[in-house]
Amino acid sequence: MPSEDSKQKADAVLQCDHVIELVTKLAMMAGKIDYVNISPGSIRFTVARGKEGIIDFVRGSEMKVAKGKRGHLLVTVPRTNTT
Repeated sequence: MPSEDSKQKADAVLQCDHVIELVTKLAMMAGKIDYVNISPGSIRFTVARGKEGIIDFVRGSEMKVAKGKRGHLLVTVPRTNTT
């Protein structure tokens, strides 16, 4: 995203084995650690002008990112077989 165009917005979806650590580190780098609230199964965050967003993480048959029924970003990840 060009830095001179301040009206553009973008979302980023990252695949990461350590999502809590990643979100915490990004919040620390941005000086916004107090804005991060992680609860089981979802991440809740606040953006400009107090608008709130939620990312729900669920297990499914395939990797998918879509808008959920409640308006949340829904990230579906496949079940893994760990031994």
